[in-house]
Amino acid sequence: MGILSVLAKQIAKKKLKPKTSAEKKAANRAKMEAKRAADKKAKGQALNKALKAKAAEYESMGGYNKARDFMAAKGVAGLRGVGRPMSVDIAIYEAQKNIRELAKKVGMSVKKWRRENPNSKWVKQLYKAKPDMKKADALRGKK
Repeated sequence: MGILSVLAKQIAKKKLKPKTSAEKKAANRAKMEAKRAADKKAKGQALNKALKAKAAEYESMGGYNKARDFMAAKGVAGLRGVGRPMSVDIAIYEAQKNIRELAKKVGMSVKKWRRENPNSKWVKQLYKAKPDMKKADALRGKK
C-alpha cells in the first residue's frame, strides 16, 4: 500500500486535510471509490430484493415445485435444470413470458417469432440460458 493511498484513506476519514494536489487527487479518488462501492451495494440489494419477489411469484405460480412433482410422478430420477440457480430460472421465465406477449401481439407462434427476432433482448436472454434452444431454432429455420 502506497503512502498516497494511506493518506487518501485518512483524508477520507477526515483525520487529515489535503495539502498537495496529489493528496487532493487521492482524496477525491477515495471519495469516488467509496461512492461507487455504496452505489454498487445499493444496486445489489435492490436486485436481490427484486429477485426474491420474482422467486416468490414464481413459487406461487407453482414453478419449481410443479416441475418437481411432475417428474416425481413420471418416475424420472433427475430434474432438468436443477443445477441452475433460481435467478436463471426466473430470467428464463420472464423472457418466455415477454416473448409470448410479443408473439401474441403480432399473431405469430412463439417459435416463429423467436426465429424471426433473434436480436430481441428477451430472445438473447433466453438463448443465453438455454443454448440448446438456440440450436433448435437455427435448425428449424433451415427446414
